[in-house]
Amino acid sequence: MPLAPWAWTILFCGLGGLFLVAFFASGDVTALLLGLMFEVMGLIPLVLELRGSPQRVFLGQRAADGTQFFEGERARRTLMSPSRPNPEGAVTPSIANWAMSIGIAVVCSGAGYYLARAWFGI
Repeated sequence: MPLAPWAWTILFCGLGGLFLVAFFASGDVTALLLGLMFEVMGLIPLVLELRGSPQRVFLGQRAADGTQFFEGERARRTLMSPSRPNPEGAVTPSIANWAMSIGIAVVCSGAGYYLARAWFGI
């Protein structure tokens, strides 16, 4: 699973969520404006990446051995993936590629959640 679109989205949407929680706790309009701004900053790049190629967002553009995946005829370049989609020699991703990508994401998300709970004593 590619890191760039998800890291950007998690960072800014997480910050936006914290500002929105602060708004609901205190009623501060500044917190509301900052929260909405950060949510937009986090979601717009993710939407642009999803429009470029949903497969690239969830699986990535390359296999572990460096070969590029075939992404479909409608795939296009994006800001975070500027290389040309579907070059000659691109391979179709297998079920193993998808399982590995989703498995890594699930394990890392679970580990991050566990580490955050342990760190903050929740």
